[in-house]
Amino acid sequence: MRSDPAIEQELKRRLQSDPVTNGVDIAIAVKNGIVTLTGFARGFRQRRKAEQLAKGIAGVIGLANDVQVRLPLVQRRPDPEIARDALESINRRLPYSGDRIRIVVEDGLICLEGQVEWAYQSEAAEEIAEAVRGASGLINKLDIFSCVPSNEIRHKVSQALFDAASFDANSQSSEPDHNEFVLLGAIRSWAERGTSRPSK
Repeated sequence: MRSDPAIEQELKRRLQSDPVTNGVDIAIAVKNGIVTLTGFARGFRQRRKAEQLAKGIAGVIGLANDVQVRLPLVQRRPDPEIARDALESINRRLPYSGDRIRIVVEDGLICLEGQVEWAYQSEAAEEIAEAVRGASGLINKLDIFSCVPSNEIRHKVSQALFDAASFDANSQSSEPDHNEFVLLGAIRSWAERGTSRPSK
C-alpha cells in the first residue's frame, strides 16, 4: 500500500504543475489513504480540479474537499448573467440535451435540474457550468433517463468491465433498477474506480 507522505507529495506536485490549480492556497493532509483538502480557491473550477487531481492518484481511497471558494471582486457577477452564460454554453456544447436542462443560480451557486439520457451528458453539463465566470459552486440534480433497453445496457456494462484490466475479474454488475446499475467488486484505489466506468 502506498504511504501517506508519498500520496501527499505527488498531490502537491500535481497541484503545482496544473495550470488551473497552480498558486491556489490549498493545504493537504493524508491519513490512511484519505485525503483532506482545505484552504481557498479563486473559483469553483479550481476547487473541482484539485478534487479530480486527488482522486486520480493511486492509493487514495477517500477524499474530503473542504476548500472554500472566494471569488475576486472582478469575477463576481449578477446571477442572471451567470445563468444566461451557463445556459448558452450548455446549449452550444450539448445541442441535443440542452433544452431539457434548467439552470437556477443563487449567489453564484449554479443548480442543474432536468433530465438527460446519459451520464456523460450530466458530467459534461457540470464541467461546462463550473467553467462559467462568476460561478461559486455547483449542484447537479439532473436525472438520467435512457430509452435504451436494460438488457443492452447490461451487455455494454459487462463488456466495459471485462475490458477494464484494473477491475477485479470477479466483479459484476447487477440488474438495472430504475435505470441504475450497482457495480460489485474490488478496486485498489480511487483512480481505478474511474476506469471502471462504462463508455457510452
